[in-house]
Amino acid sequence: MNYKSLLLFSTLIVMYLSCSNTSTSSKETSLITKNNNIPYTCENGRFEKNIFDHLKMHDNVKYGRNTTMQNKTIDLKMDIFEPEDDTASLRPLVIWAHGGYFCFGDKSDFHGLCEFVAQKGWISASIDYRKWRKRQMPDQLEYMETAIRATHDMHAAIRFFKADAAGENLYRIDTTKIFVGGYSAGAIMAAQVAYLDLIKEVPSNIQSILKRNGGITGNSGHAQHSSSIAGSIVIAGAVYDKNMITEGAHPPFLGIQGTQDEIVPYRRGWAHSPMGTQVIELDGTAVINQINKDLGHPSTLLSLPRGDHNAAWEELWVERTKQYIHKFLLENTCQ
Repeated sequence: MNYKSLLLFSTLIVMYLSCSNTSTSSKETSLITKNNNIPYTCENGRFEKNIFDHLKMHDNVKYGRNTTMQNKTIDLKMDIFEPEDDTASLRPLVIWAHGGYFCFGDKSDFHGLCEFVAQKGWISASIDYRKWRKRQMPDQLEYMETAIRATHDMHAAIRFFKADAAGENLYRIDTTKIFVGGYSAGAIMAAQVAYLDLIKEVPSNIQSILKRNGGITGNSGHAQHSSSIAGSIVIAGAVYDKNMITEGAHPPFLGIQGTQDEIVPYRRGWAHSPMGTQVIELDGTAVINQINKDLGHPSTLLSLPRGDHNAAWEELWVERTKQYIHKFLLENTCQ
């Protein structure tokens, strides 16, 4: 995958978006118990190195359905990568969302990282989500609603795999080990999924947008299942407000960001649109990591000195980015 192709479209803006409870539901626990076997082993090199030479891709898998900002109802689709000839009864999962200001980009942008983790033993999926598709760029409120709807779609993607595990079990997912990650807009989505638990955590105007779009976790599909996660990977992303991060159960966090990100703030600051205009103030990965550390939550930050918004994919840093992602998934899968 050519990560530099993301440079033009990479980023996000705006956000507030939804999220979900991060604890494992009793239904999910009973699913693991019901199988009465070890879902996978962290021995014999699985997860530590590439042990699968051949992968199987399921393209354009429908995971939900909902209405766009242009009042068009669409199917929501993802591409799923799994190792061929994998005999594990259950496998951990990583769900990725691409960047692009909530306006551009495609699920194929993350095929490279899907392959990177799938070769080591994770199942991996790259999702498309609802984006702004009008000729003119959205205003601030339109950005907020577009971002909220996109985040709802990530919730639906998580629930899709939990619904499958409770039914046909085609993908054999360990529902207690589902991770979400993304870059730019996709990272903003992953951060809100990790930290936005209560509707009162956002201002009244955002509360109104959430309420008319299905609340915290949305209505893009499989509402009977939770969208709890085991960890979030936020690459050049942010949360609406650091006060969303509170004591209690929050999943492990990995942040990766350039310290001079001009699109999404590394600390507290304004996110910018493709035209360079200010959209909304956000708290970036440095703030998220510090609050997590203060509260005793598991948290790691890879700061890229003097790096811009695209720094994680530049030649200087891309291998380090992948190393941190691998280490984070390995530690939180095999703990």
